[in-house]
Amino acid sequence: MAQYFTDRLQRVFHLIFMSYDPQSAQEGLRILESIVNNQSNVTKPIQHELRNTATSQGSTDESDADKVYQKALSPEERELGDAYALLARVYAGPRFTWAESGFPEDNMRTYQCLHDSIRRHSPIGTLQALRIAGSITPTVRRDMQLSFDDAFRIIYDYAKQDDAYCQYIIGNVFFWGDYHVINEAKQLLGPEKASFSQRLHQATRSKSLREVIATLRGMVDEETLQAKSRDHAKYWFTKALDQELAMFQGNLRNIYIDEGDYDNARLVARRAAELGNPTMMLYTGLDHHERGEFTEAFTWFTKGADLGQPECIAELADYYYHFYEQPALRAAIPYDPIKATELYQQAATKDFNDAGYAALQAAFNYIFHIGGLPLDWGLIADLTHMAATKDRFLFSLPYISYMRIHGIGVTKNIRLLFNP
Repeated sequence: MAQYFTDRLQRVFHLIFMSYDPQSAQEGLRILESIVNNQSNVTKPIQHELRNTATSQGSTDESDADKVYQKALSPEERELGDAYALLARVYAGPRFTWAESGFPEDNMRTYQCLHDSIRRHSPIGTLQALRIAGSITPTVRRDMQLSFDDAFRIIYDYAKQDDAYCQYIIGNVFFWGDYHVINEAKQLLGPEKASFSQRLHQATRSKSLREVIATLRGMVDEETLQAKSRDHAKYWFTKALDQELAMFQGNLRNIYIDEGDYDNARLVARRAAELGNPTMMLYTGLDHHERGEFTEAFTWFTKGADLGQPECIAELADYYYHFYEQPALRAAIPYDPIKATELYQQAATKDFNDAGYAALQAAFNYIFHIGGLPLDWGLIADLTHMAATKDRFLFSLPYISYMRIHGIGVTKNIRLLFNP
């Protein structure tokens, strides 16, 4: 089994992407920043190492390209570039890491780090650029020394040797259709070489004129390519999950859902949840809820809530509040409106679709003294204002405006009526 990263980057990767512990993740980020801050000035590429205007369309001399490729084969040689690639992923937002990590989203830093990773011939940075729109600017393309094909070849070799992150990256190449720009990937999807008579026989079984023409030319039509690509993506995502890389398994789950294979989609979510993925804990909890298995759902919502997953927090609050009318749920889950209100308030501070609902639910509990809660108009005003700031809960604006007009829980101020 080969390891793509150096030992210290492998430790960083585990802290950030496999621990599901915010403190560990922040420690991983600190180490990454330390790596690039301590080495970037020393190892900054000099001008003659980059492609220059004397080359035709940004092409490199064959011997130079081979030197770059050989460097990219060495984890130590490419460590700084790989560190920048991981930093770019961290700063690219929650869909590239995990929302509960607390990483700041910084588009400018993302592009800067990604460009630095490409200029330092990082294979993962080079392929990662295909996933972030606008990453490959003309200047960056001119400076690229490692081609997409070479980057894919290196990552693919590590994937075959059971490096989990490389398996995920290869799965992503096929999932997102990057084979359109990576010839090495497309060749894995192409037909085996066949004689014209064999192609002619195959063409007679084709379902469309486009497929007939593609078959006779020894090519594969786009629909077939997509189907093959999806199979490759499933294979590599599954391999990564088998290596306990659970953070990025939403794509694998989505493939099975699109295919109508809900049993396997459920299994993927359950396996990733067991490995600590908070979002998959939500999906697993919802699956149990839909099947009336409320105790199991409660367990997964609790685990997800403990990790800060916002929808799990809101679902757990609904369970304690007995929001659902199913007798089996109410018999299994204790009614605790005080706990529910605490969870609603916690969920209201998060960034998700139903944050406004959670804020209003907490406000109503205070208004109607649910569970003996005090009538705290100041807190009610804060919660109502919080709901009014959420995109889907603008209907709260009249309520907070009324409270400001009459000074209920807030300082009376009519001028703020139009700027709640």
